[in-house]
Amino acid sequence: MSSPEDETLRRLRQEATDRPADARAQFRLGTRLQELGRSEEAIAALRRAADAAPNVAAAHFGLAGALYAAGRLEEAAERYRTCLRLDADAATANNLGNCLVRMERTAEARGAFQSALGFDPDFVPALTNLGRLLLQENEPAAAVEPLRRAAAGAPQRAAIAVLSAAAFRRSSQPAAALEHSQRAVELEPEDVDALLEHGDVLTALERLDEAAFYYAKAAEFGPDEARVFQRLGDLNVRRGQEFEARFCYAKVQEIHDRGRRDG
Repeated sequence: MSSPEDETLRRLRQEATDRPADARAQFRLGTRLQELGRSEEAIAALRRAADAAPNVAAAHFGLAGALYAAGRLEEAAERYRTCLRLDADAATANNLGNCLVRMERTAEARGAFQSALGFDPDFVPALTNLGRLLLQENEPAAAVEPLRRAAAGAPQRAAIAVLSAAAFRRSSQPAAALEHSQRAVELEPEDVDALLEHGDVLTALERLDEAAFYYAKAAEFGPDEARVFQRLGDLNVRRGQEFEARFCYAKVQEIHDRGRRDG
């Protein structure tokens, strides 16, 4: 006996077969196939939807998302550009920026994220992505404002608080960074990124004993992450604890060696 899931997919397939020029029928099938992880079938159905409705931005948007998920980035970017020509909005420009980041076309990606903010200045995904890109491009001072606004717009998102803390810290504003890193660890007390960033901020403030506590917590929740023990080792050097530092650096080497063997 077929399951309800099988029956739903069978019905959508039949609908798409019976109405091959119906964009909605093809779109419904493609969307369901994408949800089930059947990428190539989903792309084919969503392409039929876009071909059947060439002037409907939503049809191209669905196809672009499936292409992006499949790693077909050039095709996805072109579909997002088609969407922007038909019905420009912040979400589409932001998604185009994500494609361009993955293709390492960072200048174009920055322009896409800025374009998204032109449509909606408070669009948190674009603020976050622009800030992250600026951090990656070693422009922390420029990253401060978009990440501050992103954190204000999504105060319950620990990952954004981590990024905003990093922007302030790397811009030599550790006191301002502290508010954001503290919020991150309050929201996600077992998150390694949050714990490390809070430790980094405390280190910048010369609160080394407190930093050691948060780095040790990061080691508890990320025992196989070399970056955690690197931070602990460097901090122990600053505190004059050479034996503890050597232990941490040995752990870093052990993790790297294990990665090479496993790889």
